[in-house]
Amino acid sequence: PTGAPTGVFKAKDGLINIQAATPHLFKRMATALGVGEKMGENPEYATNKGRVAHRDRLNGEIEAVTQTKTMKEWIDIFAKAGVPSGPIYSVDQTFADPQIKTLNMDPTVDHPELGKVRILGQAVKLTRTPQRMRMPTPELGQHTDEILAEYGYSKDQIAAFHRNKDI
Repeated sequence: PTGAPTGVFKAKDGLINIQAATPHLFKRMATALGVGEKMGENPEYATNKGRVAHRDRLNGEIEAVTQTKTMKEWIDIFAKAGVPSGPIYSVDQTFADPQIKTLNMDPTVDHPELGKVRILGQAVKLTRTPQRMRMPTPELGQHTDEILAEYGYSKDQIAAFHRNKDI
């Protein structure tokens, strides 16, 4: 809410996120959009305060241009111009992205009932820690008996919990 333009804009085939609230990023973005002179000469857009005050109109002007090209075209254009931007993906698009594949963000594990399933990988990657998903998310109650045993409950006590439907 304190900077403009920032946010999500429609492209020809989806949505992109643009972060261009600082003066130099705003100028780069306007130039990359091909409307540098028009936006640059508008006194309402000369400062961040002015851009925030006229956010709706500014966003509309930006989106009128971003809708003319695809997400990939704009991301490439903004990358060359040094403007932070990125695609807003659907779930299937997210997991088709080459970077997601490179980071192994959708590993396959063996599920006891479903067979091989793809799951969401670890977001944090540490250089000296193995990054492999060994098992799927546990089923509800799958490890209850093990945990109760670790807390000192006997097999008979755990069995009683089950008989009495306490767990």
